[in-house]
Amino acid sequence: MRLDLQRPIMADGAMGTMLYTALGLSGRPCFEAFNLTHPDAVLEINTAYLNAGARLLKTISFGATRARLQAFGLDGQFSAILTASVGLARQASSETSQSAAIAGSLGPLGDRL
Repeated sequence: MRLDLQRPIMADGAMGTMLYTALGLSGRPCFEAFNLTHPDAVLEINTAYLNAGARLLKTISFGATRARLQAFGLDGQFSAILTASVGLARQASSETSQSAAIAGSLGPLGDRL
């Protein structure tokens, strides 16, 4: 999908908050792992954002750096998590009548270099 950058673009929002609510979570889980362990929940939330008017979905990959994933014992899942994150956003867009652009989301390493 091509975005008209001359107009406001509505993006998805608080994925972590939505996952906490949908899955009844507590503590500080690795949300990026949910692309693999709870893909139905991720897909459902992505779809809900599209149906609410979002035209830009960010992947659930903000903390998916090898250094941060290592803290959860998931550094070996780096590629699988990123691939699933993009795939679930694309799937949500293709399964609804609301097409969206997909943006990768990457945060800081979580460690000093």
